[in-house]
Amino acid sequence: MRLVTLGTSAAYPTIERASSGYLINEGKTNILMDLGSGVFRNLLRWIDPSDLSAIIISHLHQDHFIDIY
Repeated sequence: MRLVTLGTSAAYPTIERASSGYLINEGKTNILMDLGSGVFRNLLRWIDPSDLSAIIISHLHQDHFIDIY
């Protein structure tokens, strides 16, 4: 299993860091947990979004889901 940190910033992203986001990979299974601001851009560095198996939103604060839109 691989855990890729896509973002670790607080509520507001910085130039260097996106808000909360993680990619969990095991074989052909790719799970994206949280999509804070800037996470989608970082995700594209790792996989094609069409290869995602699931998306998990930990809770409904904007810094955990805004990039889903």
